[in-house]
Amino acid sequence: FPHDAYFVRNLLQAYDSKPTHDHAAWLALLRQHWFEDTGLRNQYFEYLSDNRQLEQELSALRQSVPKPGTRDWAEFVRKNPAGATELADAEIWRSHFEESAPALKTLAEVYPAEQGLGRTASSVFRSLAYFDPSKTAVAAKIEENLLAANPGSTEILARIGDIYSDRDRFAEAAPYWERIPEVSPGEAGGYLDAATIYWDYFDFGNALRLLDEGRKKLDKPALYGYEEGAIYETRKDYSRAVREYAATAVAASGESPAMGRLLELARRPKLRDLVNDTTERLATDSHYALPAVNLRLRVLEAANRGMEMAAFLAAALDHAETLEQAAEIESMAQQRSLESVRQKALEKQAALATDPVTRIELRYALVRFYESKKDLAAAQRNIEALYEANPKILGVVRSTVDFYWRVKLYPQAIAVLRQAAKDAYPQLSGQFAFEAARKSTEGKDFQQARALLDGLLKGSPYDSQYLAAMADTYAQAGDAQGLKQFYLDSIALFRNAPQGADDRKNRIATLRRGLIPALTQLKEYAGAVDQYIELLNNYSEDEGLTTEAALYSQRYQREKQLLDYYSKTIQQSPRDYRWSMVLARIRGNLEDFPAAIDAYGKAITIRPDRSDLRIARAALEERLLRFDDAASDYEHLYQLAYKDPKWMEKIAEVRARQGRSADVVAALKTALIDVAPERAGNYFEVARRLEAWGLLEPGKTFAEQ
Repeated sequence: FPHDAYFVRNLLQAYDSKPTHDHAAWLALLRQHWFEDTGLRNQYFEYLSDNRQLEQELSALRQSVPKPGTRDWAEFVRKNPAGATELADAEIWRSHFEESAPALKTLAEVYPAEQGLGRTASSVFRSLAYFDPSKTAVAAKIEENLLAANPGSTEILARIGDIYSDRDRFAEAAPYWERIPEVSPGEAGGYLDAATIYWDYFDFGNALRLLDEGRKKLDKPALYGYEEGAIYETRKDYSRAVREYAATAVAASGESPAMGRLLELARRPKLRDLVNDTTERLATDSHYALPAVNLRLRVLEAANRGMEMAAFLAAALDHAETLEQAAEIESMAQQRSLESVRQKALEKQAALATDPVTRIELRYALVRFYESKKDLAAAQRNIEALYEANPKILGVVRSTVDFYWRVKLYPQAIAVLRQAAKDAYPQLSGQFAFEAARKSTEGKDFQQARALLDGLLKGSPYDSQYLAAMADTYAQAGDAQGLKQFYLDSIALFRNAPQGADDRKNRIATLRRGLIPALTQLKEYAGAVDQYIELLNNYSEDEGLTTEAALYSQRYQREKQLLDYYSKTIQQSPRDYRWSMVLARIRGNLEDFPAAIDAYGKAITIRPDRSDLRIARAALEERLLRFDDAASDYEHLYQLAYKDPKWMEKIAEVRARQGRSADVVAALKTALIDVAPERAGNYFEVARRLEAWGLLEPGKTFAEQ
């Protein structure tokens, strides 16, 4: 990459670094590329200057330079363009611009399309023109040559005009500036660029002329409004400035520089009325178009004229002809907390809506607004009007019921549900009727709730949710006798229900559980215990149910009833282990542990394979300190569980409580040592347990092993 400045700089740095230092190569490379980059050029001339070689180089070059007053510069440049370039650049580097001028001028003439060279040359002659006005033409000519090579460059056109304007030759500069919009006549930027140049020279008339011309040709009347407003403001013509800002802000329909400037002027006491009148007239003339309305509101806010905003928005709302306009005004009112206008806007939207669904949605939005303002009477009027007009629309029914319930008009809510139940198809009718029944219960109208539920139960006599709702009517009313009778009737009904045996049993059990609280409330404790007995007879394996029954009987002194029933049942069915098991659990919960152990013994005799019975009996035996009996049960469990070591560990624990160390060691050895494979960790576990039980000597033996 011989001419890539990046690689050239890197190689120069390498030649200048200690490990790869090569001054001759560095200088040769720099001489070869200095003119390709400004940084390299400065580095080259600095080196020559520091080493007192710059003057020597220039002297050598001057020997072939034409003498002053001759016209042989062109021949010199053609023969030695590199030398001419070095001579010109060196003189510029030394700030000897007059000495660089002949070479630069000739180089620019020989190479008229070279951008960098031409720009440097025109800049030098433009600077010299401050002392010699004739140099202005030279600078302009150089730029014109560049323009010929780049006819679409607005930058060159602007620069030529600036060269003439430096000498106040505006008549000669103007044609170039006027050509800037013609480069791209369909784009707005050209007119603005040309107008900005005139503006910079305080030629506001021509600036406005070009901006107006751009508006006409592009057919955009509000284009350049911010710029024209700024010009008029500079000329102290605030009336026209405000009109331009306002028109542009409306056309932009949102945040814009024109909007920002107009709001700034609205805060000034001297201009406040002017801005206010202009924006008000603009809103009126546009028949309250939304952008004009928004601008007017922003101006009123900026001027702290909050009292006028509501009146203005109300007037704008009166002129709204579409749903969208009313919705936008409602949003503006909501943002500024103008609730009266917002209410009027919602009403206007509802009036303008043509789609029935949209109209209903808007009316409900209005209802929510009334509710938020605690105007429940107005909300109710709208709700009832909507329901009257649409009594068979599900959403309307639902909203009406919810509203009545929220405002505690319970009879009206239930009436709507009952009417909906009459009008709806069968499935939905049942849902409405059931909801009416539930709400009647909540509203303490139990008679109506039961009447509704009776109708539902006729069609679905075994529906669990209907039955639960009916029971709830008695419970909520505190009618324990009625609740009892309802459950008894329901139990009788389900005995002959056309359902599977298991399903029927589960449903009856649920009803019995519901009956127990009613009997308790009536202080019919014997009847409640009878219900527990019925439940236990069907779910004898449910240990939690047994505990609940035992504790209930104990709480209300009905233990004898429960115990006598199952003692008698055991006598009647001596080969059924279930009743001995239930009796054992009841006695255990009543803390009659010896009797419980005996009952477990009878159950185990019938079902010796039931490990849970032995576990329960062994736990009671431990509580009564019958360690030998407990150890015997654990031994049986060890055999039943296919020699599960955990039961030997229980035996060891029991024997430790007896102080029988030999039996403890034997049990632990069987549980932890004799199992394969042999592990050191098992010996340490035995030692740990023996230590915990105070058997230190045998524990030491196992630790050593």
